[in-house]
Amino acid sequence: MSRWLTASLATLAVASIVGMLSWPGGKPHLAAAEMSQAGALAKTGKTAHQKARRQLESAAKRGEFDAQLKLARMYAAGIGVEHSDVKAFELYLKIITEHVNVRPYDPKAQGLAQAFVALGNYYRTGIPGSTVRPDARQAVSVLRYAASYFGNAEAQSNLAQMYLDGEGVQRNSRLALNWLVNAANKRHAKSQAILGDLLWRGAEGVPRQPNKGLALLELARQNASGKKEIDWIEELYAGAVAGSKLSERQAGAKLAASWQDRMGRPKAVTKAADVKPKKVESRPEQKAAETKAVTEEKATAAADLSQAGVDGAPAPR
Repeated sequence: MSRWLTASLATLAVASIVGMLSWPGGKPHLAAAEMSQAGALAKTGKTAHQKARRQLESAAKRGEFDAQLKLARMYAAGIGVEHSDVKAFELYLKIITEHVNVRPYDPKAQGLAQAFVALGNYYRTGIPGSTVRPDARQAVSVLRYAASYFGNAEAQSNLAQMYLDGEGVQRNSRLALNWLVNAANKRHAKSQAILGDLLWRGAEGVPRQPNKGLALLELARQNASGKKEIDWIEELYAGAVAGSKLSERQAGAKLAASWQDRMGRPKAVTKAADVKPKKVESRPEQKAAETKAVTEEKATAAADLSQAGVDGAPAPR
């Protein structure tokens, strides 16, 4: 889906998703109280844990969106409940099925997108000892929808990696790069690092651009969070720096600073236009083929969800 590799660069419109979840209709005061208690699970005793969990499970059975989402996360992480990826998987699938018509600007959109990502990752890896087997095609279907419809950066990053590896889908570096650019625009550190590494090294269908690669890796360092991600990105950055020329490091630092100044933020957001190749050979028939690929990619997003047992999803525009 990458159009920054052509002369007619255009970035996908990113849905403006509200960060805070709100409760659906019914009894919001009751649901909020239940969620407040459930949120303190890790700080209370066993009896309080059990009471809060029962109230949370009751709210989830009534279809309370946030209760379902929180309970799924708890089972996935084993916080306040016994760890169970199977129960988490079932809850995420239930959330998506029951709330599939949520629009990108709905307050629940961010949480729903996270449910799509979690479900996609479960399909990608499978759950040992259960009937949930690894199914890369299912994972692509679910992640593609979260990436296309909700503009979720994690979904875009995971989908890009699957396109790069040819996992569950035909290998396509152009689509992979487009998803990485979209996620990098959202200050998604992993995507900035992967994109930076690709531009630093160069790859099939990816012209080598060391200055921009180093700049993206620098931005990824600033946006990274969590020890595991920080260590991984630092190692990637250190390797690139060690193999670079002084002129490349200076140009990369200058470019990263320029992006930061332009955005006016301490942590810069890379612009897709800044990482496009200087010169691109693009014939009319090539442009037509790429446009067709983009259209087909978006058109299949909703249709593919039926493979995961989710019907009635709105099609991404």
